[in-house]
Order: sequence, then structure tokens, then C-alpha cells
Amino acid sequence: MHRIIGHYSAIDSLAIPLLFSVQERLVLVRLDHVRPGMALVLDQPKWFLREGGLTMSLFLGPFRAFSISFSLYRTAAGHLVTTIGAVQGRHCEEALSIYRDLTHTLHGLRPRDFLIEMLRIVCRFLKVDELVAVSDAARCHRHPYFKGTFMDSQNYDAMWEDRGGRTQGPDFYTLPLAPARRDLATVKPGKRSMYRRRFDLLDGLDADVCRHLPHLHPVRFADC
Repeated sequence: MHRIIGHYSAIDSLAIPLLFSVQERLVLVRLDHVRPGMALVLDQPKWFLREGGLTMSLFLGPFRAFSISFSLYRTAAGHLVTTIGAVQGRHCEEALSIYRDLTHTLHGLRPRDFLIEMLRIVCRFLKVDELVAVSDAARCHRHPYFKGTFMDSQNYDAMWEDRGGRTQGPDFYTLPLAPARRDLATVKPGKRSMYRRRFDLLDGLDADVCRHLPHLHPVRFADC
């Protein structure tokens, strides 16, 4: 309960308005220049509330393709912390094909990794001091309440380690807030242009999100 209260207290303390109803969304940035109909959206879906008070999703038109759920809180010292509680794709028949196409569109960056990078951008804008993520063993759906009925092939520990995460006790990983940039000298020559395009895309979106975020207004679902 302290963490739930802390999340909304942290939102109230921010310089930009992030308080909106569960019937509304914030369109962080439209990505039609990357793929027609694609957008990065912030909302509060009820099915993610165990994992986080806010959810950032990659939408393709009305289709929610991939999501990352997180919460904010301030420590006793006043440091702002973002905690990732879930990263989830879709378990529909066409999901694999969609994700393959998205990875190609994002210059080799998987949708889940793209969302992590976009969350880092938002965290840096909000002047977050620490980004942490729940370990695989401590994720919500590992609780005995769910009796092993939840099926997800993603291993959170491997995911966080792949994005530069380090263990912080048994329940969490600490993730770097700095953008992930591979040294092009270590990349095979045939793939360097792909990495350059990827970095250019992320740098452009960093500028777009930082420019738009202070001026966003919530919209009803039908307007997204």
C-alpha cells in the first residue's frame, strides 16, 4: 500500500501532468514515419495494475502489440525511482509474425528492447535517479495465488542482463539509465549501417518525446 500511495505521490510531485483516468491515454509520440499507424502510448490498463501504475505500450493502430508496466516512488532521501513490474507481448496467432516485422522495422531492435529504451528516455526526462526491474523469481505471476497457471516464455533475469542490468538482491535488477549504445567498432562491417540507423532513430525519438511530453493532454480511447 505504501508503494501504491508513493506512486501517485511521486506523480503529483512531477513538473509535468501524468495524472489521468483509466479511460484516457497519453500518446507520447506517433511513429507513422517509422511504420504507418504505430504509436507509443501511456495508459493504465486494469490488467496491469498488479505490476505497475503506468503502462507504456507500442500500438499498431488499435492493436496493443507490446507493453512495459512500471511505477514511480520517492525514497526517504527524495530520490525518484522507477520500478518495472512487467514486460508483456501478445499470445495471439499472428504475434510472431508481427514481432518479426517490427524487429526489421526497428533496425534489428526487438519490440521489448525498444520499449525499455523508450522508458529510459522518459526516465531521463523525468530526472529519475534509479531504474530497477523485478527479477524473474519475484514477478507477480510467480506468486502461489496463480497456481502456476500463467504461461510466459520470457525469462526476466536474462532480459535485464541483456540490457545491462545487475542484480540488486534476490528480487530486483538495477538497469542503467544511459542509452544502450554498442561500439560500432565491435560490430561486423555488414551490420554497422543497421546499427547507425537504429541509433539515429532512438536519438530522434529522444528529442521528440522530450519536446512533446510537457505539452501532452489525455485523450479518450476512441481518439487514439
